[in-house]
Amino acid sequence: MPDGFASGQSFCEALVREESVLLAPGDAFGVPDRFRIGFGLATAELETGLDRLGAFLTRHA
Repeated sequence: MPDGFASGQSFCEALVREESVLLAPGDAFGVPDRFRIGFGLATAELETGLDRLGAFLTRHA
């Protein structure tokens, strides 16, 4: 996880605020420093979301 985030929850909250991408914080699965990516979307939507996640990670690396 990039520096500056106390938990998977705070990472996911920042991602949805900045990029409108929703991930499942690991807190819900017993691993608070992780997150889950759902991939049940249409391919184009998934690619857009992954691109936005990449941009977010680049800014916060």
